[in-house]
Amino acid sequence: MTKLEKFLRKLTAKRRAQIEPVIEKVVSRDFSGLNFIKLGGLGNLFRVRQGNIRIIFSMSDVEPVKLIRVEFRGDTTYNF
Repeated sequence: MTKLEKFLRKLTAKRRAQIEPVIEKVVSRDFSGLNFIKLGGLGNLFRVRQGNIRIIFSMSDVEPVKLIRVEFRGDTTYNF
């Protein structure tokens, strides 16, 4: 089981229903309606914010989207 699966399993059903479509949009590179920004100074890393949950991923023109982290916002969210 991946960290993403563990994180999603711990969420309430309502919260999971909100987050899963956002993750699917990120993986399919459809960023319409999402709070999407490039993380400055960190190469090809991007962030999507959904409430207090952050989805951090890397993306380039030739490679598929790679999810790095999905977690609640905290003091260590952006420490790489």
